[in-house]
Amino acid sequence: MCSSDLLAGDRTLVAASDGQHAWIVVDRARASGIEHVLLHHAAAMGCDCAREAFVLPQVPEAMAAKDAALWLAMPPAAAGARRDVYSLEVARNPATGSFFSVPEGRMVIHPSLPGEGDLLGLAVLDAVPVALRSGAALEVLRPSGWAPLPDAPAAMGMRLVMADGAPALVDAAGTVRIRRDAGTWGSPSFQGPGASCLGLIDGTSRPAVLMRVDGGERALAFLRPDGPPLRFASFPAPDRASAVLGVGGRVGLFLPTGERSEEH
Repeated sequence: MCSSDLLAGDRTLVAASDGQHAWIVVDRARASGIEHVLLHHAAAMGCDCAREAFVLPQVPEAMAAKDAALWLAMPPAAAGARRDVYSLEVARNPATGSFFSVPEGRMVIHPSLPGEGDLLGLAVLDAVPVALRSGAALEVLRPSGWAPLPDAPAAMGMRLVMADGAPALVDAAGTVRIRRDAGTWGSPSFQGPGASCLGLIDGTSRPAVLMRVDGGERALAFLRPDGPPLRFASFPAPDRASAVLGVGGRVGLFLPTGERSEEH
C-alpha cells in the first residue's frame, strides 16, 4: 500500500520537506534515556549536514513542511487524550548565513487535534495544517480549533500526503487525488504510482515516488502524465529506519547515523 504497510527494510523516520528545508526525527541515547531529536537540513547549507532544531518529548505521529515552516502532530498521551499540535519556522542570519528556529528555543502551540482514530497523514494548505484521521472527514486548523475542511472528498481507505506542493489523498492502489488551487480535488497532472509505491517523496521539484522493486531493492522514480513511473535511481533496502526526501533539487536518503547517501 502506498505510504503504509511497510515491510522490514522499509522502516521510515518521521520526516518532511518543502524542497528547501528538510526535517527528520532521530533517536539519541543519553545517560538519562532516549531523546527524540528534530534535525533540520537546508539546501542553502551547502553541506551533507544538519543542525539540531529541537529535542522533542515524543516522536511525532506526523509532520508536514511548507515555506520554511514545520507542523508536528504528537501522539495522544493516553487513551481519550487529544493530540498536541506544534509549529516552528526557520530563518537565516544574514551576517553569518547560519539558520535558527523561530521562535528560538520553543515551538508554537496550537489547538490540539482530537485523539480518536489513527492519524493517517498531515499536510499544509494555505499555510495551515490539514489532518486525516480514520473515521473522520478531512480537518483543517482554524483559529478556534479543528473543523471539517469544506468541499473535501470522502477519504475512507486513503492516506493524506503532500504531492507537488499540495495536499493529496492516496489509496491502497496508489491512485492519487490532489487538491487544486481552485479548491476542488481531482486527478493530478501525473499518473498514480501504483501498488508498488512506498510513498510519494516530499520536497521534490517534480512529483516522485519511492518504490519497492524486484531483488529487494528500492527505486526512485518520477511520475509522468502518461506511462509508468520513470526510474532514475535504485539502492538496496536500508537495514535501519531511514527517510527519502527532496531538497535543493536533489533527492537524498537520510540515515539516523547523521550520514546521508549519495544524492541524485
